[in-house]
This record gives sequence, structure tokens and C-alpha cells, in this order.
Amino acid sequence: NALGRAFSCYDLERELDGALDAMTDCEIDAALLHEEGEHEAGILLGGHWESMLLDLLGTPAELMARAVRDHLADCLVTLPALISQGKDASIHFFLGNLTDMRKEVFPSLDRAYREWSQSGDTEPLKEIADLGRDHWERLGRAMIDLHLDAGERMAARRMPDLVRASYL
Repeated sequence: NALGRAFSCYDLERELDGALDAMTDCEIDAALLHEEGEHEAGILLGGHWESMLLDLLGTPAELMARAVRDHLADCLVTLPALISQGKDASIHFFLGNLTDMRKEVFPSLDRAYREWSQSGDTEPLKEIADLGRDHWERLGRAMIDLHLDAGERMAARRMPDLVRASYL
């Protein structure tokens, strides 16, 4: 699995301390990339996103909204940067740590990852990040529009259908 592949990138058996230090450094860098992506996603989606999330708290729609924004952030910054920097271990960690909701709404990411894992060719990952950038931004905007048009309660009920119809 992805986490097993990530751990195998480090010599944990012979050089545990050094391997853990290297792993920590790499994954802190990957987390910072995600936060850069979150910032960019926030700019693209605007201020209505946060008020929408507050209205969706505790609903399935909230989990879906968070997954959509996380995917937008990662397609904008995290995944392209990890690919361009050749950080294979971090790509494995990235995929291995996806939540179930994130996996559910973005099944083509797993397919691209499996292709890359088998071939070493990053093109499937690049293509899915490019496709995902536009897709998740459009879906995020559609979610905001639904929230603004339908109101808090109706949006929370209708948003899961919108997201399910937009899996990538």
C-alpha cells in the first residue's frame, strides 16, 4: 500500500534516527505545501466558503466540502510541487494519508497513483492534478452558489448529491 511504499523509501532498519529525521523533514515540507495550497484555494473560493462551512458543521456536506477544498489545494500546489521535486516518498505518504471521503470523491487520483507506482512515469499524476485544479474549483464554486441560493438547511441536504454527481 501507499504508506508501506513511503516507509520503504527510508532505511528504517539500519539507520532509524536518521531515517526518521529525513522522513519528518520531507513530510513537514509536504504539509507546508498543502498549507500554501489551502491559502491559494481560499483566494480562489473567496470568503463565502468559510461561512458556508460554518453552516454545514456536523453534516455529511461538511465532510464533502472539506474534501473538495483539500483536493483543490493539493491539485494547485502540493501534488505539482512533489512531482516536480521528485519527492516519491512524500507522494506515497500523500496518497496513503487520504481520508476515506477524499478517496471516495477523487477515485481517479488513486488510478493515477497506481499507474505512477507501477511505471515510474509521473505523467498520470501531472494530468490528474491539472484536471483536478479546474474540476475542484468549479465544484467549490457550485457548492457556494448552492449555499447562497438554497440557504443553510436546503444546501446541507442537497450538497451531497451535487458532490456525488461530481466525483472525479
